[in-house]
Amino acid sequence: MTAWLARHARTLLAVSLLTGIVLPDLAATLKPWLPLGVAGLLWGAMVRLDWSAVRLHLGRPGVLAAGLGWMMLVGPFAAWAVARGLGLSDGLTAGLILMACAPPVMSAPAIALMIGLDAPLILLLVVLGTFAAPLSAPLLLEVLTDLDLSLSATSVALRLGLLVGGCALAALLARRIMGRGGLQRAEPGLEVFSLGCMVLFAIAVMDGVAAALQADPGRVVVLIAGAFAAALGMLALSAAVFARLGWPVALTIGYAAGNRNMALMMAALPTTGLDDVWLWFAMVQFPIYTLPMILGRPIRAMLP
Repeated sequence: MTAWLARHARTLLAVSLLTGIVLPDLAATLKPWLPLGVAGLLWGAMVRLDWSAVRLHLGRPGVLAAGLGWMMLVGPFAAWAVARGLGLSDGLTAGLILMACAPPVMSAPAIALMIGLDAPLILLLVVLGTFAAPLSAPLLLEVLTDLDLSLSATSVALRLGLLVGGCALAALLARRIMGRGGLQRAEPGLEVFSLGCMVLFAIAVMDGVAAALQADPGRVVVLIAGAFAAALGMLALSAAVFARLGWPVALTIGYAAGNRNMALMMAALPTTGLDDVWLWFAMVQFPIYTLPMILGRPIRAMLP
């Protein structure tokens, strides 16, 4: 059973989104468990990673700084320019910029392990981006949007610090208890655990999408298409910018740049008066959960 789940992981992620739409009551029930799913994803990725490779990447601070600056600083201004060019509403403009201000998704290291990208590099981008976002996002959103999103940098930084730091400590403790042999034996179970966390998140985040589909299905379809365009566009542009570093690094930075963790930012937003922002948040989950299935084979073909 474990082997079957691992083989069909990417398909199950895509099906999870549809499950959340078809079964809205289940999505609403699971929504309070979203923070646990995020923490589980990060812990599972940290436990499974080759930490010697992480140390190797730390020895190349220029690559990390360039990738992080590209995502967290250049990305928001690029999103603002696209939103202005398309004439998007204030709410959708804020949603697109908020997406670009967010760090890579917590599931990125787990996805990287599935499709052959550089998991240690993407984990560092996730962790550094997660700590950078509370400092950069409030200022960028104030400059680039007309909405008062009321982000508290201090409270967000505290929550993110506890999340990332707690997961790192728990992962190091688990690695020490299990040892190298125990980790190898536990690898299939850890992969299924990460998959379960992603499935939980995918179903829960679809809460409210069924109602939006009933109210205006055409608009929802357009927004889903826009979410795919944003993710794929940023992936392709980032990979082209960093191509001189080699495809493994370029595609890893591209994947991280195209798949952002809006959930961390949304946790600090008011739940009323920002309907377009919340709807966009749900829409961006479609590329996050389906691109591993779509791009897995092409990415592996491009890697040495």
